[in-house]
Amino acid sequence: MSRNEHLPDTTCPACGQVGRVSRFARRETIDVRGLELEVEKFLRHCEACDAEFENTRDPDWRIEGYEKYREVKGMLSPARIKAWRREYDLKQAEVTSLLGWGEVTLGRYENGSLQTEAHDKRLAELMDPSHLAAMIAAHPETMQTERRREILARIRQAQGLLSPEDVVALRSKYGFNAEEMERLMAIPEGTWGRWEGGDEIQGKAADLLMREMAEHPDVVRSLLERSGLESVAVRNTLQRIDEDVERRVAEAIIRQFGALNGIDVQQLARIATGEIRKAQPAILAAMGQAAASRPIA
Repeated sequence: MSRNEHLPDTTCPACGQVGRVSRFARRETIDVRGLELEVEKFLRHCEACDAEFENTRDPDWRIEGYEKYREVKGMLSPARIKAWRREYDLKQAEVTSLLGWGEVTLGRYENGSLQTEAHDKRLAELMDPSHLAAMIAAHPETMQTERRREILARIRQAQGLLSPEDVVALRSKYGFNAEEMERLMAIPEGTWGRWEGGDEIQGKAADLLMREMAEHPDVVRSLLERSGLESVAVRNTLQRIDEDVERRVAEAIIRQFGALNGIDVQQLARIATGEIRKAQPAILAAMGQAAASRPIA
């Protein structure tokens, strides 16, 4: 912006004359929390008294300085904070309540004010989907039940996790109650009910195991054997799993090799299934190690 951009309707605050003020831009070095940063300052000059002054209607050079400071320090930008809130449809008041901040704090940061490094770190942690879900579950008082479930559903969808309906379907498939599923998966009491109700999100390792259980009944069989669960429902489930696995193996043998005249395919399937079960503990252990070592997105 050139020095001679005339502002005919502007009054000089120093001498009071009207029509003698112009506006210009100048590069200056400023200090932002110990960092020397160059910004463009917009100033006004009065030709009558040679005064220079700033005006709140002109672009705020502090915003540029704060942006550069965030870049140097690797801090969250206002645009990134807003985009994250929109992604999960979070209100400013909900975020500040989860973090224990004042009501207007987040609004100031989104409008360009410079956050402290401590606040930046806490906000960055909350922006992790798993941490956000855990904070919402740990602080149910911050929002109404349906609102909480709505946000958790967005997080669940973004992470590609099974829905509460999928969790219910898995339990129903094997005829277990919630307490039996908790013992089966070695998770705390009440967890399964919160998953089904949409009040809590399962971790990725648990989600992976549930998918394996849904697709591979023999995985459930191995978990049942290790859990020590005993009931009529469990025995019936084991029998159904055995029959289902043996049927699938028999069908696979026939598809691959034909009828195999003179050979009892069902007996062959039973033997093959038994061998698979012997290897199941090692397979499950490998699955558990893979799930545990997989980083959370």
